[in-house]
Parts: sequence; structure tokens; C-alpha cells
Amino acid sequence: MVLTITGTYGIAAVVPPDFGLANINQHSVRIRVADDIAPEYLCVFLNSDLCRPQFDRAVTGSSRFALDYPAIKNLRILYPPDKKTQQKIAIDIMKRLAESSELRKKADAISEVLPKTLG
Repeated sequence: MVLTITGTYGIAAVVPPDFGLANINQHSVRIRVADDIAPEYLCVFLNSDLCRPQFDRAVTGSSRFALDYPAIKNLRILYPPDKKTQQKIAIDIMKRLAESSELRKKADAISEVLPKTLG
């Protein structure tokens, strides 16, 4: 898993095990996930409105915002103890986010056509 820590901080993504070699620069960190939490669940939690306030409180800097390692280490992660439940939650959230994205695209397309139709 990777997490952005500068600029647009607090954006997480799961990196598949077969991804291959990659470089990480000073703007992101690699997070190794413990066995008791599903990486997909951790990703949706870190990207959620439940976690955002923790990032916002921990960020430092006035011209370039950044999260430091202690801030990341001290995040409070809320998760159900059962990994199957974690996976179910993660799949459900990712499905809803994909549906939301599709609906947004359709709304944008309608917004582009509507003024031409009415005008």
C-alpha cells in the first residue's frame, strides 16, 4: 500500500503483490499491512471521511503541507476483527464509489447537452 504524505496528502492505494519493482519518492510512503487487516479495507478507511480529520490535524507546514512518520504511525484505524467482514465492507464501498463515478459522468454529459438543447 502507498500513501501520499505531501501536497495532496492522505490518499491511499493498494499495490498488487505482482506489481513488480517501483520507486517511491519523498511524496509518498509504503505501508506494510499487518495480517489482521485487509489492505483493501485499510485503503478505503484511509480514504474515508472518518480518517480525513486525523490527517488534517496531523499535517504540518504552512506553504507545503506534509505528514510525518510519527503522524502516520499514530493513526487510529477502526476495523472489524473479522477479515471477511473487512473485505465485504471494502468491496461494497469500492462498488459504490464506482457507481458514483459513473453517475457523475452521466450528470456531466447531461449538463453539457442541456444548455445546447434549451438555447
